[in-house]
Amino acid sequence: VIPNISTTMPFQFNVDQTFSLATSNISKNPKVYAGYDKNGTLKGIAITAVGKGYGEVLNLLYGYDPVQQKIIGFYVLESKETPGIGDKIEKMPFLNNFNAMEVTLTEDQSKLLNNITTVKQGAKSQSWEIDAITGATITSRAVGNILNVSAQQWLPHIIKNIDSFTKNKSAG
Repeated sequence: VIPNISTTMPFQFNVDQTFSLATSNISKNPKVYAGYDKNGTLKGIAITAVGKGYGEVLNLLYGYDPVQQKIIGFYVLESKETPGIGDKIEKMPFLNNFNAMEVTLTEDQSKLLNNITTVKQGAKSQSWEIDAITGATITSRAVGNILNVSAQQWLPHIIKNIDSFTKNKSAG
């Protein structure tokens, strides 16, 4: 979900609302994964997001570029959506929604400037909108809702603590 990376490192979100390098898989603290290119430059953060789809739980992974403030990749980790309809969230052209989805924060960096929303197929006019799949509107909306909740939760913390990810780039 983060193009052009050669290494990833797990970071845990701590009670004091900071990030630190996760030294164990045992930690119950929520994690994100920083992706670095071969020169150790931070290219993005991979974030998991979970919520209810049409059928059952949707477990998603998306890539966030903190410099551009855009979602730059998307992958479905788990889905029990209707085959041939709801599972289209895992294929093109739906995946095109996540090549450069705007998730800019407000000036005070406390929340998204624009909520991620799902619109009727063909009605997308803004880069923070998701072009729905005809016949799978509920699943499409679920993806938008899940990403919006997750981005509202995670992105302000990531931007506030961006140095935590860049100063650790030589590890791993």
